[in-house]
Amino acid sequence: MVKFRSGDHSSGLLLLGEAIDELREAGFALYHTAALCEYAGALGSVGEIARAQVAINEALAQSKRNDELWCMPELLRVKAELLLLEADSNGVSAAENHFQKSFALARQQGALSWELRTATSLARLQKKQRREEQAQKLLAATYARFTEGFGTADVRAAKLLLGELNQERFLP
Repeated sequence: MVKFRSGDHSSGLLLLGEAIDELREAGFALYHTAALCEYAGALGSVGEIARAQVAINEALAQSKRNDELWCMPELLRVKAELLLLEADSNGVSAAENHFQKSFALARQQGALSWELRTATSLARLQKKQRREEQAQKLLAATYARFTEGFGTADVRAAKLLLGELNQERFLP
């Protein structure tokens, strides 16, 4: 992922794909599921939606088959993000449903970081839908539960989006 995140998308995807194959062959299901999730997100970010959907669907199936519920909130969130990239009204509705499931499961598990990540994704969608007040309430309530980690990318992204939502709420 380092190569991919530093901008070398083709090499990064190739290396991640090879690592996934090696994890599958070695039988490391735990790491394999998480790697598939990262791979799906990376593919989606470069517009390879069909391949991304295959990867996330494999990760979801594997997670269910192996009772790997610890990562299910993130898998559902990534699936929702990919559905949004399909850009039709069915995809938006399905995405929101996946975000809601992800959020509820993260909360049930006490996985605050994944809850925040999902709340941020859902709030972005709600903002696009001109549901700023709903987005602000959801994200603010989740963000307020953090007592540390304010330098992490997820918390910084949530704070930035909250600032945008708060500013928009008071504009005429």
